[in-house]
This record gives sequence, C-alpha cells and structure tokens, in this order.
Amino acid sequence: MSEQPLFSWNFADGTLNGLRRSGQGTVTVEPYVGGYRARCATPLDRAEAASLNYSVPEQQAIRAVVDVEFEQFPINMWEAMYFLRVTHRSRYGGVGPTHPAILGVQRRLTGLTWRLDFHNAGAPDSRLFFTPAINPGQRYRVELIVSAGTNASIRVIIDGVEVQTVTNVDNSGIVTALDSVDFGIPWGSINTSLFDYALEIFGVTVIYHNISGLVVDAVTLQPIVGAGVRIGTRGVATDSLGAFTVNVPAGIYSVQILRTGYQTVLIENVDATILDVDLGQIALTPVSEVTYWPIRAVTIFPYWFAYTEAGYQTTLRDLRSLYGNRINFVELRVVWHADPTNPNNVVLFPDLAAAGRTSLESLAVAIDLAHANGFAVLLGIIHDNFNDPNWPVFPTPVPPVTDWAVWWQNYTNFVAGIAQFAQQHGVEALILGWEYDFMTPGKEFENGTYNAEWSNLLNLVRGAYNGLVTYEASHPWNATLLANLLKNDWWSNLDFIDISTYPPLTNTTEPSLAQLIGGWSTGPLGVNYIEMYREIATRYGKKIVINTAYPSYDGANMTPWRGPIDGAPDWEEQRLCWEAFFLAWGNENLMGVHIEHWDNIPLATDMTSGIREKPGAYTINDALASLTPPGPPSRNIVPLLLGVFGIGGLALGMYLTRRRT
Repeated sequence: MSEQPLFSWNFADGTLNGLRRSGQGTVTVEPYVGGYRARCATPLDRAEAASLNYSVPEQQAIRAVVDVEFEQFPINMWEAMYFLRVTHRSRYGGVGPTHPAILGVQRRLTGLTWRLDFHNAGAPDSRLFFTPAINPGQRYRVELIVSAGTNASIRVIIDGVEVQTVTNVDNSGIVTALDSVDFGIPWGSINTSLFDYALEIFGVTVIYHNISGLVVDAVTLQPIVGAGVRIGTRGVATDSLGAFTVNVPAGIYSVQILRTGYQTVLIENVDATILDVDLGQIALTPVSEVTYWPIRAVTIFPYWFAYTEAGYQTTLRDLRSLYGNRINFVELRVVWHADPTNPNNVVLFPDLAAAGRTSLESLAVAIDLAHANGFAVLLGIIHDNFNDPNWPVFPTPVPPVTDWAVWWQNYTNFVAGIAQFAQQHGVEALILGWEYDFMTPGKEFENGTYNAEWSNLLNLVRGAYNGLVTYEASHPWNATLLANLLKNDWWSNLDFIDISTYPPLTNTTEPSLAQLIGGWSTGPLGVNYIEMYREIATRYGKKIVINTAYPSYDGANMTPWRGPIDGAPDWEEQRLCWEAFFLAWGNENLMGVHIEHWDNIPLATDMTSGIREKPGAYTINDALASLTPPGPPSRNIVPLLLGVFGIGGLALGMYLTRRRT
C-alpha cells in the first residue's frame, strides 16, 4: 500500500481553504515577509483550543506535516501546549491517550521539551518526552506519522531527523481507522500561541470488509427493527427487515447487539481480516421488563482541586461535552469528621474545609456551576473513613467516639443543617450517610438497630428539604451482610437506595469479557449480586442506584475497592470492567448508576478509578445511550419523578424545576 497526498496548504491567498476552526481560542491568517501564515492563540484566562482541523477519507495510516514556529510557550511548570494531532473524528472530547497520537511541548524542570501522548491499550509508556531543544522564534518542520490497529506505530520527525519511534502500539480499542488531523493548538495552556506556515497530509488507504447479519426475536423469529449493532468504534441500527451491514477496516472484532427489551448479545473474535463475514441469523431473547435509568451520576471529588477552582469548571464542561444528557447528575461531597476537641461532635472535615474544598461556601459555588452546566446535584454526606486505621490519607487524626447517643444527636443536628443548605441551593438529591456499617463493631447503623433514630432523622430532613433522599449502603459481600441490609425498615421511606458495590469479578489479571460479566452472578465469592439486589429492591419497594468504580491497574477486577496500591497501569482492563458492568446490569430495573469518578486529566501512569480521558469513559458513554430516555435536558427531572414515584412526584418535580429556572 503506497502513500497518497490528501491535503496541502500554505495560506497562499490569505484564507483557510477548507480548514475548520475549533475551540475558544483565536485563529487568524496574517501576512508575513514570505507570504501568509496562521496565528493560533489560546485565551488569556483559561486553557482552551485554537486549532485548524481537516478531515479526510478513512486511512490506515496518516502522515501529518506542519511548518511551525512557537511564539508563546506555556508559562507555568508542567503545563503543555499541543500543536499536532492525528485521530478519528469519533474521538473528539479529550486529549492525551484518548487519541491515537497528539504532539506538543511542555515546560518541565529541565526546560522546554517535546511531548508525545498516545493510546496504547492503557500501557504506561503512552506519554513520552524527548529532545531536541526548542526555541521561540525558530521554524520547525515536524512530521507525525501514525497508523491504526493492534500493531500500529508512531514516528516523529523534526527537521528531517527521526527523533521518536514507537512500535507495537495497540490503539484498536479507540479507533479502527484515522480520518482527522488538527493543526494549530488542539489543546493548550493559558496564553500560548504559535504560527503555522504550511500544512500537508498524506495517507495510506484502508482495506474494508463487510460484517453483516439478521437480528430476530428468539421467540417469534420475527425481525427486530432498530437494534443497535456495535462493531469496534462503528455502530448502525438494523433496518426494516432486521438486517445490518457494517463496513469495517480489515481486522478481528467483537460484535455487540443491543435492543431495549432484549438481552444483549456479544459475538467475539469475528475475523474480517481477509474476507467479508456473514453472521447469519442472530436471535435476541426478550426480557420481561426494561426501563430507563433515571439517575446517571458521576462523582467529582474535592481532593484534587477545590470546587471553586478552574479544574472543576473544566471538569463540568468536559463531562457535558462527552456525555450530553447521558450523565444527568454530578455527585458532590460534604466531608465530615469527629471534632478533634470533642470526639462526640461532628464537624466539616477541617483539612479539606480549611483549604476551601468542602466548605459550604465552596459547595454553594459548585452547586451553582453544576446547575449552570445542566447537571442536577447529588450531595453526599460522607465520613473521612471514620476510625479506620488503614486509611491514613488525611493528616488530622480521628479520635474515637466515647458516647454514641451524644454523637447521634450531634450527627442529627449536622445533617439537619446540611438539609437546610441543600434546600437553599436547589440540590436535587441528598445522601444522608455513607457506608456506616463499619463505624461500630456490631454494624449497628446498617443492621436495623438504629431504625428508630434513622426514621426520626429522615422525618427531620423531610421537614426542611424537598428533594430526593437516599442512603449509601455498604456493599453486601455475603449472605450475612445481606441479612443485615434487609433489617433496615426505615429504607422503605427513602426515595431510592444507593449501594456501594465493589465485588471481585474474577481471580485472574487477564479476564475475558465473558468472565467479567459472569463475575456478577458466579464470581469468586459465589454470590449472585443481581439476584441479591433484586431481593433488596423487593424488600423495600425501592429501586437501587449502584455506586461502583474500577481502578485502572492490572488485576483491578479482583480488588476494585482498593486504590492504586500495586500493579501496573491497565486502562483496558478498566474499560472491560465497565463494559461488563453494563452488559450484566443493563436490563435490570435500576434507579441508575453512580460512577466514581471524573476529576483530573490523568497521567499515563495513572492507576486510580478515574475515567476521564481513558477508554472506559467512551465505553460508558456508549452503554448509557440505551439507558437514557430521549427528550428533555438532563436537569428536567419531572419525567424522572413521574416515572419513579408516580403522580405523587409531580408536585415535587414541578417545584424543583420551577426553582431552577
């Protein structure tokens, strides 16, 4: 396969000639001594893009060439500006390893350096820094050569010298072909700028094959119209005869068939490397009941940045950009702590509050910003891992409680104050407590012992707060813990039940998708969590929100409750765990999912449960598409309340909607 020229432009007539501007920065074409050039600049007050995009027919490989001169570099240490990106248009919404390759410069302790970010199935070498030296006012001819697939490669050539080569790259999880190049500044720090003089794109054409099939109802054998078919990064719907044909680059694929009201079908190892593939008749089994998930929440922790800082605002914007209305709640946190001077008292966690991260003032700003970006707010009242000696995260020591009756009254007063705050600031849903089973040796707070106290607290909150109210229960690992959770009579008066859910799914660091799906019903602990949660929902007559997460280290499926204590980064395992979650639970009549978490842009070595700019974020986006009702914006929760609580929720829905507008 030979390389073919696809695009070339040097701004000769002072125009962009079909290049598409992107971002909130500025792009201007201006004259200089040799002709014309494009000046791209990011804003003075925020990190943004100021790029020129050109799309081409899909290619197996792309060579992008730019003559570039840097005018204003990033000012602050560790900040970066990107100036050349090769990707697929389906990848827009992030930077770094969410794209096949993006090239930039970064200010480091050793000075300015070239920086290459790329996707490699979550491998730790997906961010590289290299020489030669970079100087302002010097013109460079830079070539970025990228291929797509399971054995892809990336090459960087500067002024004719190959300075970086990466082989054995697997970017097949995010792209099957390349069709888009960004020049200028696809993403940059505050107040950066450069000049582009000449742009070229060359490509190697992709070889395509068809994968086809016929989707039918397993009972009636009638064709199913409008079933979703996902193959790699491509998706289609079945036609009026239940048939589909997807034209894909040569390769080996997993084929996923989804339709509301039917069990999802996954067909793996479909080999379309040489010939077209006809899958024949594919039967979907109907399920008795399928509903949309009204709550689709993502946690934004206060630990990486204050809710009043720019990082939070960027997080909200990026969430909305990627997920649209598929994510409709953000979960924010009130973090409490036993008063160091009086352990029977409850106060805002001092180390976070003093930094402005969980003060009520910062939370008020955060709530307003979430609403301004179209999100409803799930406000969690959470301990700082109370009396847990294995959680030495924060410097302030946690003193032991000496009188639980006094402590409970103080906790009641604390929660009542937060309920009033939530009412004043239009919070849509409030979590009264979070995983309190371990606070006492006998797990009294989650085994029915405190039913009367919790009921009184719930009634007190209802008198001050008109939103939805729930409790975040600890994960029932076994039959004993399940029996405890079935004794909490007061849960019948909640609006829904939120359960932290972090079971081991397999006993291997290299699980298949089928093993991960099976882990929810026949996992290492021998617990069928799907049946368990059905039992809890039936006992209380309430739907369940599942709070879960998967770290991005090798073997995380075995210990999803742990932080990145050991292991190597494995972003693909995290993605597979999320895919398995939605395939296992997608047809369950849940209230929704509560995803932890979406915060900082990750480093290539990141092993946390954060999903931002990792492959799992896109898997979640695809899965939520079938669980999100069409229609109104995410914060119009009148349909949510009607669907979950019937006519009784109408007045509350109208009230909440009226207060937000």
